[in-house]
Amino acid sequence: MLGLRTALLTTLPAALLAALLAALLAAACHSTPRKADPDASLEPVELAGGTPRPRAELEQFFGPPRLQEGEAFGAAVAIARDQLVVVAASEDILDADGAKREAGAAHAFERTAEGWQARQHVPREGPASGDGLLGWLDGEAGAPLYAYSIAFTGPELIIGTAMDDRGAEADSAPVQDSGAVQVYLQEGDSYTFQQTLKAPVPEREDHFGYRAAVSGPWLAVTAPSEDSSPTGGLLDNSREDSGAVFMFLRVESGWQYSSMVKAPNADPGDRFGSSVALQDDLLVVGAMYESSKGPRHPMDNSIDRSGAVYLFRLGDDRGWRLSKYLKADDPRAYDGLGMSVALSSDAIAAGGWAEGRATDTEAATAESGGVVMTYRNDAALGWIPERIIRAKDPTALFGASVALDGAALWVGAPGEVYNNVRSGAAHVHHRGRGDWQWHRTVVPRNVRAGDLFGTWLSASDDRVAIGAPGKRGSATDAAPDGVERAGAAYVYRF
Repeated sequence: MLGLRTALLTTLPAALLAALLAALLAAACHSTPRKADPDASLEPVELAGGTPRPRAELEQFFGPPRLQEGEAFGAAVAIARDQLVVVAASEDILDADGAKREAGAAHAFERTAEGWQARQHVPREGPASGDGLLGWLDGEAGAPLYAYSIAFTGPELIIGTAMDDRGAEADSAPVQDSGAVQVYLQEGDSYTFQQTLKAPVPEREDHFGYRAAVSGPWLAVTAPSEDSSPTGGLLDNSREDSGAVFMFLRVESGWQYSSMVKAPNADPGDRFGSSVALQDDLLVVGAMYESSKGPRHPMDNSIDRSGAVYLFRLGDDRGWRLSKYLKADDPRAYDGLGMSVALSSDAIAAGGWAEGRATDTEAATAESGGVVMTYRNDAALGWIPERIIRAKDPTALFGASVALDGAALWVGAPGEVYNNVRSGAAHVHHRGRGDWQWHRTVVPRNVRAGDLFGTWLSASDDRVAIGAPGKRGSATDAAPDGVERAGAAYVYRF
């Protein structure tokens, strides 16, 4: 269960345990860079003279086309150049017999000379499985987590549905919340369904498809509730909710399963696969409930739910091997680092919204509202810590989402208060003076409590798409009222 923290690795053979520990320690101790400032905050910091300052201007507001109550339009967003996709996690779809089902859908948009235009409504392929919320975290920290994800390249649209109930084959028995991924390919001006991907062994409540990332010939799909041990294989369920990532390789007929990636120090409840990013031969995976004491103590689970980030490199044999194990030197309980990750050629950002609650020994503090850690790729030392940024609002959920685009770092805080309204916000940082400096906070007009603005971020080519799945639905940004929890999305140019 979530609070279980038993060092089951001690039951492994001594030689194997030593090898795993040595690999983790070698990755963690590769360098000893300067310690990041743990008291860094969101206070404005003037950038060095002459450094470009990004602006954030609203380019377009997207209201849900169908204006359905509770459809959560904006639960996931993805932008790639002139293409935008917005997920409505609980949108009602009509069956052939006219019955409604909360299957969810995606909405594709294209940027033209006249602005963003609706391009296609992409209903979910396959049977319904619920309302789009992932129950194992819903409500625990004050905001829901949606069971939909997007990996998007423009020509290829990949949608994860973590509460899908289908079995491995079309005629096999249902497997509750085992999860699935739907793959769509662009043909002309529309997306056409290609295939459904499942875990090699679909199992109950594994939540395969919770997050996904694609780069070149590789697709990474996470299952944060998968139960196997690092060495036991697909059928070994001895580490409940330890989590896994499944790697798929593109072949002529579509995507084909290649391998499963696990954390070498996997423990029950770690949720390895809470987030994922993929670029070329580098795979970054977050485990938001991992509980180790720090990068040099990977087997000491004394800092509950502090979270961790794992870096894997692709080998010549197409295997993914641990390269780096990232945490704060002095992690804090309930930070949840690794809830979100973003990756660029020279930067990694990892967010943890923090649970905004007290630990067993201390009251909740202003530092419990979320955290983002950044790392830079040093030519000599590899990936090293760069900065720690913490929110001041203890319920901001700062770090629930992160996105990198060039010199801009975006951080979503869907629980943040603005003008006495808990509507959510997004913060943009710019790389100045050698690390990331706060630049401005972005909040849309006509905010209302529960908008959840900043739940999901996606950035591409100087634009950022931001989801607000809790917003009252309306056709335009100017309308303050509308359908309850219909949701919205925004695109800003910077």
